[in-house]
Amino acid sequence: MNLTIEISWWVIPALVTLMAFAWAYKQVGLPKSEGHAAALEMVVCLLFYGMAAIASLASWLAWAVLT
Repeated sequence: MNLTIEISWWVIPALVTLMAFAWAYKQVGLPKSEGHAAALEMVVCLLFYGMAAIASLASWLAWAVLT
């Protein structure tokens, strides 16, 4: 039994995923506050990571449709 993995067009959405989450982490990092400020900071973190997830899923969807 042979298993072959080719580096081809799937690399593009994988790079988009890495770049999107690296961008989100660079923008907000991890929450550092305590108390009520921590809750607001967590919401902002979730929004940025949510945007990264949407960008990632959109790139994978485009890859799946186009290949």
